[in-house]
Amino acid sequence: MNILKFHSSLIENYRNYITSFLNIKFPGISEFVDQEIRNKKLWPEPLVQFNPTYLPGCKLEKLTSEGVLNPELKKIFVGYELYKHQEDAIRFGASGSEFIVTSGTGSGKSLTFMASIFSHILNNRETLTEKNVAVIVYPMNALINSQNQEIQKYERNYLRSSLPPGVVFEENGRSLENQIKGLKEIVGDIFPIKYAQYTGQEDEITRESIRKSPPHIILTNYVMLELIMTRGGKDVDIRNAILDNLKFLVFDELHTYRGRQGSDVSILIRRIKSNARNNVICVGTSATMISSDTATLAEQKREVARIGSLIFGSDFTESQIINESLVRSIGQNIEISPEGVATAVNTQIDFSWSFEQFEIHQTANWIEENIALELREGVMVRRKPLSIREISQQLHEYCQVDLPKCEKHILNLLEWANQLNSHSEKDQRKNYLPYRIHQFIAQTGSVYATLGNQSDRQFFLDAGLYADDKDTFIFPLVFSRSSGHEMYCVTLNENEDRIVPREFSNITDYEEEEEISTSGYIFIQHNEDEESIWDDERDVPDLPESWFNPARKDGSQSLKKVYQARLPRKIYFDKGGNFSFIEEKKYQGWFISAPLLIDPTSGIIFDARTAEFTKIIKIGGEGRSTATTVLSFETITQLQAFGESYEKQKLLSFTDNRQDASLQSGHFNDFAKVGQLRAAIARALEINGTLDYSNITDKIFDALNIPQEEYAKNPARFPGPKKENEDTFKDFIMYRLLQDLRRSWRVVLPNLEQCALLEIEYKHLDESVNNNELWAEHSLLSVMSSAERKEFLYQIFDFLRKSYALSYSMLELSIISQNILKIREKLKDPWTLDESDKIESPAFLRIEKLARTAYSLYTESGSYQSVFGRYIKKTAKEYDIEIKGKENYNTFVYGLLDFLTEAGWLSRKRVRSETEAEVPVYQLKVDIITWKKGDGVNIIPDKVKTRSYRPLKPKVNEYFKKFYQIDFRTIKPLEGREHTGQINSQKRQIREKEFREGKIGVLFCSPTMELGIDISDLSIVHLRNVPPSPSNYAQRSGRAGRSGQAAMVLTYCSNFSPHDRHYFKNPAKMVSGEVSTPRIDLINEELLRSHLNASILTIRSIAGLNNSLQDIIDTENLDQLPIREEVVEALKLTESQKSEVLTKFRKVVEDTWFRNELANRRPVWFTEDWMKRAIDDFMQQFDQSLNRWRLLYRSAILQFRTANDIIENRVYADNHEKIKEAKYSRKQAERQMELLRNDSKDGRRSNQENQSEFYPFRYLAAEGFLPGYNFTRLPVRTFLENNEGSGEFLSRPRTIALNEFGPRNVIYHDGAKYRVDRIVLTEAEAKLEKVKISPFTGYILMKDQYNFNVDPMVFKELSQGMDKYTHPDLVNITETKAYELQRITCQEEERTRRGYDIRTYFAVEGGFDSITEAIVKVGKEKLLHIHAIPSARLVNISFKWRSSPEMGYALNLKNGYWQTKKQETEEGSSDDIRRVKLFTTLTANAMFIQPIESLALQGGKDGVITLMFALKRAIENHFQIEANEIGATIMGEGEVPNLLIYEASEGSLGVLSQIVDNPSTYQAVMRNAFDFLFLKDGVEVPESELIPASYDDLLSYYNQIHHQSINRNYIRESLRMLKDSEVEVLSSRSFTSYDEQYQSLQAARDPNSSTEDEFLKFLYKEGFRLPDEAQPVIPDMFVRPDFKYKPNILVFCDGTPHDDPRVKKDDSEKRKALNDDGKYQVLAWYYKESLENFVVKRPDVFRKVRS
Repeated sequence: MNILKFHSSLIENYRNYITSFLNIKFPGISEFVDQEIRNKKLWPEPLVQFNPTYLPGCKLEKLTSEGVLNPELKKIFVGYELYKHQEDAIRFGASGSEFIVTSGTGSGKSLTFMASIFSHILNNRETLTEKNVAVIVYPMNALINSQNQEIQKYERNYLRSSLPPGVVFEENGRSLENQIKGLKEIVGDIFPIKYAQYTGQEDEITRESIRKSPPHIILTNYVMLELIMTRGGKDVDIRNAILDNLKFLVFDELHTYRGRQGSDVSILIRRIKSNARNNVICVGTSATMISSDTATLAEQKREVARIGSLIFGSDFTESQIINESLVRSIGQNIEISPEGVATAVNTQIDFSWSFEQFEIHQTANWIEENIALELREGVMVRRKPLSIREISQQLHEYCQVDLPKCEKHILNLLEWANQLNSHSEKDQRKNYLPYRIHQFIAQTGSVYATLGNQSDRQFFLDAGLYADDKDTFIFPLVFSRSSGHEMYCVTLNENEDRIVPREFSNITDYEEEEEISTSGYIFIQHNEDEESIWDDERDVPDLPESWFNPARKDGSQSLKKVYQARLPRKIYFDKGGNFSFIEEKKYQGWFISAPLLIDPTSGIIFDARTAEFTKIIKIGGEGRSTATTVLSFETITQLQAFGESYEKQKLLSFTDNRQDASLQSGHFNDFAKVGQLRAAIARALEINGTLDYSNITDKIFDALNIPQEEYAKNPARFPGPKKENEDTFKDFIMYRLLQDLRRSWRVVLPNLEQCALLEIEYKHLDESVNNNELWAEHSLLSVMSSAERKEFLYQIFDFLRKSYALSYSMLELSIISQNILKIREKLKDPWTLDESDKIESPAFLRIEKLARTAYSLYTESGSYQSVFGRYIKKTAKEYDIEIKGKENYNTFVYGLLDFLTEAGWLSRKRVRSETEAEVPVYQLKVDIITWKKGDGVNIIPDKVKTRSYRPLKPKVNEYFKKFYQIDFRTIKPLEGREHTGQINSQKRQIREKEFREGKIGVLFCSPTMELGIDISDLSIVHLRNVPPSPSNYAQRSGRAGRSGQAAMVLTYCSNFSPHDRHYFKNPAKMVSGEVSTPRIDLINEELLRSHLNASILTIRSIAGLNNSLQDIIDTENLDQLPIREEVVEALKLTESQKSEVLTKFRKVVEDTWFRNELANRRPVWFTEDWMKRAIDDFMQQFDQSLNRWRLLYRSAILQFRTANDIIENRVYADNHEKIKEAKYSRKQAERQMELLRNDSKDGRRSNQENQSEFYPFRYLAAEGFLPGYNFTRLPVRTFLENNEGSGEFLSRPRTIALNEFGPRNVIYHDGAKYRVDRIVLTEAEAKLEKVKISPFTGYILMKDQYNFNVDPMVFKELSQGMDKYTHPDLVNITETKAYELQRITCQEEERTRRGYDIRTYFAVEGGFDSITEAIVKVGKEKLLHIHAIPSARLVNISFKWRSSPEMGYALNLKNGYWQTKKQETEEGSSDDIRRVKLFTTLTANAMFIQPIESLALQGGKDGVITLMFALKRAIENHFQIEANEIGATIMGEGEVPNLLIYEASEGSLGVLSQIVDNPSTYQAVMRNAFDFLFLKDGVEVPESELIPASYDDLLSYYNQIHHQSINRNYIRESLRMLKDSEVEVLSSRSFTSYDEQYQSLQAARDPNSSTEDEFLKFLYKEGFRLPDEAQPVIPDMFVRPDFKYKPNILVFCDGTPHDDPRVKKDDSEKRKALNDDGKYQVLAWYYKESLENFVVKRPDVFRKVRS
């Protein structure tokens, strides 16, 4: 396939799609947009990246002949020729050395460790029987499955090589497993290498086999490896097998181990090594470990060696880091010259030329030498990718041939290379300049413009806030879908009389909406307009009658206030955004509120429920979903058009959000299937011209031409069953056809009528309207001309049709029910109805409100005030027939519709009205509808629903017109599937297999498919967003073109993500950008304590932890729920075992990396005593970690008993509401107990018990007692209940769950949508929390702090005016439930989600003594007051829907159902309905920062906001962490509020504490903040040359609410001071400075004690932490220490009086009493001892706090 022509064709088709929606009236904007598109502004030239050839090494036979490898490997790796990096690594591994391989994707890294391991096993075959010598660890189970298949191939090779001479084994058509099985039947089970997967997904038989006969090699993941090391019972056998025999420990994809997960893995490796009997060889592999433009190759190797040492705890050197070795693959000795290249460029390439001719071709060699590779530090390395234009420019400069000719030559040469690489006779080890092209595509978004008139505006396509003039805002423009007239998206700041920009968005769920009159649009008059766009006198009389108040006596009418406010108002404004409704300024226009009720530029009047994006459009109608769907569809169809085989017609699409992958697969499938059906309708009309209900399904069936196997569950050969299948399919087609008739404007997928490919006609209408006698009796129809009559009746019939008010036997309820069952029984996906699909009953047109008895009918209003009524009255008025009042209207319309019924077009049914009168309702007969081929040009406008006081001519969508003319019969069935972590592993494996085979055309993935999985024959990869890092990009793009063929990577870039925008502008930085090594921190107390606990379980494992916490806790004793006695005994450590744990854990922290890091950082807490105390406290910590489970269990038991008492009391009848509620409550309690016991009786979590949050090890990890590996702590779950009553659970981190599982939100999963409708509550009223929030700091007071009357951070009194800060109605979000809505359609551009008003507050966990306070100073000038809080409790409160003015969410406390506004209103008197707010809590490291006046921040609160985002971005830059790992929020409500910056990732990153603990880190962060905001190329940029903020620095999509506040110039001088400042840590919260604390202690100490004076002076001089108190009083004891460190460290300074034996004895007794009391630790300094030696013993107490 010519990938470059494919690319051009694909982009051209995509361009046609984008431009098909453009409807821009003003030529100036239209020309600007056209020019930008022509200039490839939205899709710049792609980059070409050459995939170099790896330097060949020796043949594998050479290593076996040298004795490096066992000779039998020749039978396993048959005919293998190694690359140089493989040879080097194998030599290391075979010699017993550790190594790390860093080479590109598809370079054979796995072979390096497999050969080493296999050889070791074969060399020691006799002694290694049933001994586990190797553990290979992968980050994902999909990789394990893939690697297992590779080993199976090695086994097949070995068995095949062992066949007796002359024996031939037929492999064709057999699966790999069956090939091995067949070979074993011939030669026996002789493969000497035993291997197995152990991932937790295996059945018990497989696991038992592994325990009884340990394999040589175990393939596993890091979580399972942790469980093997800690679980008791049967896992002890596997653990012992590993620890007794382990020789090789391999970690594949080493770069993935980052952050807290990487820290846990690093300590796990050390634990294994410290417990293993043998010396363990550690091996790592990665394709994307590091890449840098600034570091030398040697420096990069050193950095990888450093990371290897950190992760593995071994001393890696540069020599053990094996990089890829590259080599020129062609023309090794060809001399290149400008003349020779010029001759080659001027010579036409013949694609039939040979491999040899390519190798000596001058241009090919020039490209390899100058574009593909470069010599750097003596080795070949890859060059940066370039565009075709850039390559051609370099070629032109080299050979001086014309640029166009160079460009054409390059294109031809690349195609020649591609053909050679795809040639069947090509040497598989040889490559001919293989390449990938990388196309970045921008979301079309908006045109941005400055304020002005037609000729006085600047236009931009880049999203932003400011024009080139930094004082001038730019505003998004939207365009009327009907007129194409532009409108500014604005918000009016009426306090300052300023117009500010507003981004247009339409992804809110409009279930409850608040009208915001200051948000709207400004439109201006165009010079070419013949009359004013809006004129009150002219246009107001044409507005709907319902908008007016009743007529006055003089007949005049005024508009109702609510509508008057929604009309255009004259507005005057200037370029700077100043505005007035009265005083004239330079420019003028009209302001109209959003959402639009009218479009003044076209005259259209909208229904209040009409979505805003159906009225107006940005320059592109596409969002991310449609762009992905269109690109996916075009890719697959183009692959076929370019002659690719069936299995190659596929696309892999990545996204970083699971729900987006689910949405995307549903979006694509709906798009494809609707398109296929409509294309068949268009084809049937093309062939037949006109069709009706009697023949249309037959003709569509023929046009579809789908094999029975694709739509029937049970394809039949015999005529009877076959016809039943066909008839059922035709019924399905008919229902879809009728439903398609009802659809009005579909923005994403315009229907056939909107493409002028279909025209609906009504039988006998033409001949009837021409016969005037037929209409003589009707007052209105009789006075119309034939054409007017036809137009009027056509619009009435069309209204009924589009309202689905259809009369047809197939639409009778009984027939619908029968057909639904038949369709589900006989048809299969996608040509069926799933459980969420339904066939809607038809509507009836009603003129009056109906009685409750008729509520089962679906109706469309034709009442006096309806759109239908307005159309009737307006038309009648044009013929001087006034229809005034409801009664007159009803009489007139009933007469009209009865007349049409008698004429045979309508059917009529009688029902009861709300007044109990019998009234008719109407439907249009389907048998009078005809489907006629459209003319491709004209669309009949809808004049009933699209009310307009101006003529309208709908525009044909040319892209979809062409789309519906595709012959789907000639392309493969199009199917997309989701592949994410929320899909079970069995489904994922099936989908991987079907994708490889081409059965699935598009796989929409989260990063589950990113790593190392080889998808054969894949040419195209699509990225739905720019990945987080170049490392992720390399992995994802590396899935394509792995066989050497040319490949393409498409990356869609959102216009509102600064990350996406940055890399759209700089794509080479993503394609081959800098890759940073993992950031991992091991000096973390919580981390090491959890692994120390795990180390104890390695020695004292108990089987009870393997299944349920009920096996650990005595649930019979409900009051205390103690740990079972036998468990306590089993976990009790003897002194020798404590010593063993201590010895082994010392090994964990004794490697070179740990020693150096501890020496450099000197963490105060890490001492020998700390380890001993942690071991001693093991049982106490274990017991405390079970408290949350105890609380939940007691609550569930209490709920069960309460409910059961009601049920068994027999006070109420069985059908009484109390009994129903009690049964529901009991069922909830039983379910909760099942969860707590990790025991599912309904089978919903079969084989997934260790996935449950109450699986003991997962629960203990969530509590921080055991290692957590960055898994979600205490996740919130929702149960997705399908229409059959079963379903599955989804889990989310708590902060995400507050959004995703919030009240009535929509969840996307595996092709379906679910709405969250309830929260599972236990004793709901008892769970309501009361909180107070300090307006000064945002500190939240709850539980035991609720009654505090003082803000504990700033010691300010909380008294008056606290009502608005007090919230007595909080509910902790727990498990929720969601019901299935329907399948996902392509109408959903973005996920439908509710917007919630969620705010973050904080409290201090574990006492205020844990806080480290610091003052930031320049000289004596204080700038910041910082509180470093190691365990801040972050409380996120969801107050309300953003769109609602009301606080809280209406909740039924009895059953947990969220109430709609209607339900709340109807049941408002019920005590069970309460408005509540939701909250979640988590614990995280945080910094609370108080700016001090001398910091001189400008802009007040805006300056603080700017500083917050500057510090956040600087922390991310300095520590190389993702934006979502650091959170930041404003705290307090003062003019200059405070900041809270916190670590948002699961587990502690340990970065924020370093800012306070390490002065150099603090200064580096502040310098980074200043530099990235104010320096360019190392030089400070003056204020006059800088805009306030941009998407490249401080702005992002997620801080849009603050965009107007952010201005870098507010903080320039403040940051200048901060980068030169110092940090001084305060030892006590009681003092404002270190000096003040010292003076206070000197005043309070014993004035007669020179020893105390000496002690204090030493601490002060050296900058050590000072005591909190001098001469403290000890309650109930006659002893007074000299000093106290809170909470319990007592210091005695013993001078010469303590040399007296009697004093010594007294000292000893009192201090022993203090120690024995258990509350205190006693430290005694004897005056003869060196103070330096004394303080160094307890660095946790005496730490440096001042430099």
